[in-house]
This record gives sequence, C-alpha cells and structure tokens, in this order.
Amino acid sequence: MPSGSEHSYCEVRESEFSILELNEVQLAHLRQLSKDLAGSKAFWGSPDDSPDSRIIDIRPFESGRYEVKVHNAIGTIVTPGLTILVKPKIPMDHFVFIASRAFSVSARKSNDKTGLASGLAFHSLVCTWFLSEIETILTGGLARDYVTKRESLSVAKGSIDIKATALNWLRGKVEVDSSIDDYSEDMAANRILKKALKVISKSVGLETSVATKSNVLLRHFSAVGDVMQISKPDTRNLHKAYVDALELAYEVIGGQGRTISSGASLSKTFLFKTPDLIESGITSILNSAKHGQKVEKRGKVLLPSKVSVNPDLVIGPIPFTGDVKYKIQHGDWNRNDLGQAVLFATAFSSPRSLVVSFAESIDDQPEFVPVGPIGVTALSWRFGDGWSPEESSLDFIKRYESWLSKELIA
Repeated sequence: MPSGSEHSYCEVRESEFSILELNEVQLAHLRQLSKDLAGSKAFWGSPDDSPDSRIIDIRPFESGRYEVKVHNAIGTIVTPGLTILVKPKIPMDHFVFIASRAFSVSARKSNDKTGLASGLAFHSLVCTWFLSEIETILTGGLARDYVTKRESLSVAKGSIDIKATALNWLRGKVEVDSSIDDYSEDMAANRILKKALKVISKSVGLETSVATKSNVLLRHFSAVGDVMQISKPDTRNLHKAYVDALELAYEVIGGQGRTISSGASLSKTFLFKTPDLIESGITSILNSAKHGQKVEKRGKVLLPSKVSVNPDLVIGPIPFTGDVKYKIQHGDWNRNDLGQAVLFATAFSSPRSLVVSFAESIDDQPEFVPVGPIGVTALSWRFGDGWSPEESSLDFIKRYESWLSKELIA
C-alpha cells in the first residue's frame, strides 16, 4: 500500500468494478471527487446521463480494500500516493481511432502506431493534439480583435459614459469614464486557449514532455488575460486551426469536470466522458462512407405532448433511425436497447432501425429482429482476432453500406 513518498499506479477498466487497496486519505479523496463530479451538471450534461449520477462508485470489500467503478469515463485519477489509470471498454487503439474522429482536427494524424505503442493515455493524446494546433496557430501569430475596455482617463477618449463621468466630477475626480476599442490579442478565443494551456501545465498525470511544452507555449500568451467564464466565442473570422484548437481546449478543460475554477480534488484528474466521444466518432465514420447517406443526430417532440425522442443517428431523408451503444455485445439483444430502437423508429415513421455496438467477433452480433412493421438490425464494430482499427473501420463501413443499399432498394 502506498505510503510516505512512494507512489503506485494501477489500471482499471471503465464501467467495471475493480478491487483496490486504499488508505484513509486516498479513500476520502476518491469519495470527495465522486461527490464533486456528481454535482457537476456541466460534466454529465444532465443527471439522466448516469443511472446513479455518480462517475465513481466505491463499495467496501474487506479491510483496507474497496470495489471501485468509474462509470462511462476514461483517463487518470491522481490521489495522494496512487494514480488510477482508467482504460476504455474496448482496446485503447480502437477507442482512440474512433474518438479521434469526434474531432475535426488535423492533429489527430499524431495518432500513429508509435504513439499508441508508447503507452500514451488518452488524455495525453488529446493534450498532444491540442498543443499541435497551438503550434500551428503560433506560426502565423495569435489572432487579434477589437476588445472593448473601460477606463477612467484624464482626457476624453473613445465612447464617453456621461452618467459615470458626471458622478466622477461630483465626487471631485476629474476623470472621464470611457469605453475604448483596443485591437488586442486579449480576446475571448485566446483566453480559452490560455486556460487549457494552464490546465495542461499544472497537471500531474500527464507525460512530462507534454506539460513542459505547454509551459513553453504559454509564454506566447503573456498579453492575454485569464478567462473568467467559458462561453463559445465567434469563430467565423478565425483560421481553421483556431476552431480545431478551441474544440480541443473545451475537452482539456472539460476533462477536469468541465468547470473553470476546479477544486483541489479535481486539479490533478483528467476524465473524459466516453459515450459522447464514441457517438460522435461513429457518426463521423458513417458519414465518410462513399455510398452512404447523411447521418446526423436529430430530436423530435411527440406532439401534442412535450415528450421528445433523440436518436443518435438519423440516416438519410427517408429517414432510417439508429442508436450508438457503447457496450460490448455477446450475442443476445438487450431488451432495453431493442425497445428504444423501436421507439425511435416509430417516432420517425421509419421502417428500419440500426443499433451500433461493439463485439470481438461477428458471431457476437445479435440477429435481425422484426417488430411488427419495423426491422431492427445490429451493426457491430469488430475489435477481436487481431483486427487493427483501420481494418475494423473498413469492415464496419462495408457492412453499413451493404445494409443501407438493401434497405433503400426495399
């Protein structure tokens, strides 16, 4: 058991209970982290995203040992004397391949076999992609924009606040309250990028080289202030590298509970919510099919009620509906998944519904099920038998195109 200056590392798999040896300090830290994240609506998106609204579940097992489960998230949890590496349900190379397609960044080219073989954790890869985009931005210099600053001056300048200036004079202060448009690097987009760089530079669970590079890049942001509240800036006039960098910056900041002023228990922890990344990645991969249809996420309100349904996949103008389930199939249908697929199809008047999941072998994929006029088909991403992510992707797209062509003809 870790003690003193010793530091241990252990690995767990997301959404599975693992038995860990924890001292009282580590146990208290994990419980506080679980409480902090359970109360972070920004992390979960909504309380319904997790059955028990907790990201970390802790149960006593025996003296000094506990069952610990991290729900639908991967990354690194750093406690005093112990770092917990949370790995995905599927092999890391497959996870990174799919999740990287959730981002529109050119930096994902760094997701090569060398990087994966070196044991980089997913959060290290995300930070590496982000730093690569920052380097691209800096080759052309930080963007500037007109930023309105309010100042009290001895001479009139800019747009004068008459009321505030009059109050100054009544108080004996010969000052003019003015709003001045300053063409500066101190703009919203740069502040968000700076925040993400600071998060990386202060993180313990990252590769040393990643944190070091972040500190070096921070020097270019000396004229940029600190962000007080995250809001998405207008990116219409910004270079694509900025758009990509901001997308990753939200993930870097969000990996700490999607808060700006993270507490002490969050400051050394990176956790990424996996279902969203997988869903976005699968959607991107399906949209890359040459003989496919447009795939998007679209909701529908079941009028005259206020009940809404939100399938992960709405395919083509017909439309066909689909759902992405980040779980490993073992041959049989999950009745809840099947029922949800039928609900989505019914709501959109779709004759067919697709359920995407993961399986080691094609034999583990559930069979086609007719439910009245609706047919439900399973489409699995294969990751077993030595399949590389690239091979799995080609196989996945081929089977998707085959399914779609048959349904369009029918």
